[in-house]
Amino acid sequence: MAIFESIGLILYIIVLLGGLIIVPLGFPGTWLMVIASFVFSLLGDFQSGRSDFWVLFLVVLMAVIGEVIEYMVGIMGSKKFQVTGGAIVCSIIGGLIGAFIGIPVVVIGSLLGLLVGTFLGAWLYEIILNRDIKKSFQMALAVFFSRVMALFVKTTIAFAMVVFILIKSI
Repeated sequence: MAIFESIGLILYIIVLLGGLIIVPLGFPGTWLMVIASFVFSLLGDFQSGRSDFWVLFLVVLMAVIGEVIEYMVGIMGSKKFQVTGGAIVCSIIGGLIGAFIGIPVVVIGSLLGLLVGTFLGAWLYEIILNRDIKKSFQMALAVFFSRVMALFVKTTIAFAMVVFILIKSI
């Protein structure tokens, strides 16, 4: 029985680290960690002889906080420079398209695609809207740097989630 527990724990750690890796790529890695933690809780215990409720609650809370902060940093940073809502939407769409296009480039392709797509989506929208290349470029840079900051903050929270989960799991 101990061999299956060891294999399960190794798989759990791999899923947690996979979740951490995909967060900076714009994918929902924190929610992958939440799901893995729920499965771990069903099959084992975070705290022997005690309820897993508080551990799971804190994991979900950290994931929600990560999503809210990512959203707020991305939107507020862009709004500070008076970027239009359409440019923000186009940057999100461009980022998703870029992330998928970048998948064939191992390890960093999706991240580069996400960042380039975010910039290009906002820039194309602003240039079509304003017809001013310099202003459009400035707006796209504001969206780009807001996105980078949002990804950094969410990745930091995801890292904290992994550390917390591993401390409670092992």
